[in-house]
Amino acid sequence: MRRGWAALLAASVTACGGAPPPAPLAPKAKPVSAPADLAFADRAWGAVSSERFFLELPLPESQSWTIDDRSGRWLVAVNVPTKSMIWIRAWREGSVMTHGACEAVARPWRRDLFGPDAASLVDRRSLAAPDGFDTEVGFSVRRSGNALGGVAVAVGARFRNCLVMAYATRAEGAGAELAVADRLSFVAERIFGRARNRTIDDRVGPSGRPPETGPGPLSPGSSGSAR
Repeated sequence: MRRGWAALLAASVTACGGAPPPAPLAPKAKPVSAPADLAFADRAWGAVSSERFFLELPLPESQSWTIDDRSGRWLVAVNVPTKSMIWIRAWREGSVMTHGACEAVARPWRRDLFGPDAASLVDRRSLAAPDGFDTEVGFSVRRSGNALGGVAVAVGARFRNCLVMAYATRAEGAGAELAVADRLSFVAERIFGRARNRTIDDRVGPSGRPPETGPGPLSPGSSGSAR
């Protein structure tokens, strides 16, 4: 499944990055894959658990991630080797929500991740996680010089509860398109797709919704937390 997503995303990433779409693969062509040194290593899995958001995420090579779940309104996980960052936030609303309604609430907080409107996230797909949530994941890419940045944002709703799991990465030079596509598909399927609730009901308490801004999503050297 990961390679299927990676192949489709690679075509989208290449097209959005300004290069012509690749020719269709022949029936016996090898699956699309990123260079080994640019992809996530499928080993040494661990879990990051957020006590305030009642969520648990699996992370590959867990010792290579830096986690901050205290200094801001978002849990922030940074992986410097792959120039990757993950943001997590959950909150409770006063009425029954959908993933679209939750996304509309969260967009002003992090336009650098969501984009200015719903059309900014493309290639949207349903995600069967966390259990009981109506979740959709969308992707976006942008090129800056020789660098290509990619974002995957999963937004879920369950009754009055909202959840955002956002990921951003960047790659440069030859193989950047495949690297970004592989990381996006890996995170969507293997990390966000295996998110788990730590409680069943009343996952989160009220958090308020002040507008927020934060540093750009492609700066792994910073915490990335919004004020």
